[in-house]
Amino acid sequence: MTTASPPISIYRDSQYLTNGFICLNVDYFCYISQMDQFPYWRADLSDFRRVTLITINTRPGQESQFEMIEISLGNSSEYNNPLFASFTGPATPSSNVDFQPENPVTGRYLQVQSRVPELTIIAMCDIQIFT
Repeated sequence: MTTASPPISIYRDSQYLTNGFICLNVDYFCYISQMDQFPYWRADLSDFRRVTLITINTRPGQESQFEMIEISLGNSSEYNNPLFASFTGPATPSSNVDFQPENPVTGRYLQVQSRVPELTIIAMCDIQIFT
């Protein structure tokens, strides 16, 4: 199950991050949030998972809106979990950004959040969670 900052349209919904394929059509099937202070995407992994790597595919096309990203993973459903890994960026459009902690982390609740201090969006096309 996922939740997120509101998308900019129904074609940018957070469910597209976990649909199992990477779509290169920039008009559809990438999650793009509305302008927000610290936009986020969250997932309940349905069980405790030992995660070794998370890869996020960034939006193709124009300049990437993927920078100052923090991923947290842990056991709190309040999403106040420890930092898994971070990325300063900005990312190259249509690239894979790897998040890998020094040691595997076990948790159920995952959050990807922009830490850009002003209003911004977060744009992602696919997330892969390696256990």
